[in-house]
Amino acid sequence: MSPKTVATITEQVRLCEQATLAFKAYHEAKGMVSAEDLERLRLKAEFHYGAINDYLLRCRQGTQEDSH
Repeated sequence: MSPKTVATITEQVRLCEQATLAFKAYHEAKGMVSAEDLERLRLKAEFHYGAINDYLLRCRQGTQEDSH
């Protein structure tokens, strides 16, 4: 496996772990925090999943450079 492939897979795993932890925090907070805090957690989780989608799309297109 090429170093670029390993780096890509490593980044995908990192992003998936972040998204999973964010959604776990959101679901565990239901009924425990204010509606405002719950919405903040939901938005954070959705942001992480959006980042995964963007990253995977760029990987498939062969354009992995930063989008900022």
